[in-house]
Amino acid sequence: MLSLIRDTRDSLRRPDHWLYAAWLSIVTGARKNLLGIFWVIFPPIVYVWGVGWFLGMLNPGRLRPFMAHVGVSFVLFRLIVTVANDCASTYRVHAPYINDGKVIYTDYVLSTLVKSLILFLFAVPVLFVALLMSEQFDPVGIPMAFAGLLIVIFNVYSWGVAISILGAKLPDFSEFLANLTMMLFLLTPIVWYPSSVPEGSMQNLFMKANPLHHLIAIVRDPLVDVAIEPLTWIYVAIMTVLGMFAAVFSYKNFSKRIPVWI
Repeated sequence: MLSLIRDTRDSLRRPDHWLYAAWLSIVTGARKNLLGIFWVIFPPIVYVWGVGWFLGMLNPGRLRPFMAHVGVSFVLFRLIVTVANDCASTYRVHAPYINDGKVIYTDYVLSTLVKSLILFLFAVPVLFVALLMSEQFDPVGIPMAFAGLLIVIFNVYSWGVAISILGAKLPDFSEFLANLTMMLFLLTPIVWYPSSVPEGSMQNLFMKANPLHHLIAIVRDPLVDVAIEPLTWIYVAIMTVLGMFAAVFSYKNFSKRIPVWI
């Protein structure tokens, strides 16, 4: 446990490498395109004003709340999934740096996390407009949603550490995870309401077993005036403890083998 805490502390004390790398990745990607940084905010625009509007038309009278639901859900889903997928290949992508002796491995996990958080922040104005237009938006829920976001970030980092170790060991793990997250998109209430699934059905069982559903709910539900289910809090608490254990155990026992694996 001390090795992970020590390396995380050292990374946070010297953020110049991983913070700059995350920002540079976004900026250099934007400069290759004519419209530049616009493409960073384009996906949430498409999902809120495109997919959210189109599917919301199937729910007369609930168009604007549904657009807010889709927007918040999609942005959180992208945050979680992007970090997980990038962590699965981060050590192999940065193999030259690791072979040169840059072996504070938490730098690479934090870089993927910060990159996704930057994309999340760019999407916030789009989400805020959608929330203001929704009749269900409750400003009182903002502090609770922010607390939920911190829990999500902590979980994403913990599980990201474990996923990065597994990705270093198994070359095909990143491909497996990418396909798994595509399936989880359909099992997560992003373009549909959780209440639309009949209680006790197989679909409801899959939804409640889906960790992404619960991580998104603790941020989204307070903003749209929906009570968070007790099961969600229990699920997130268990997942947080397991994530901490997986991160500490994998980092302590296997991080020294990363240069050999990659």
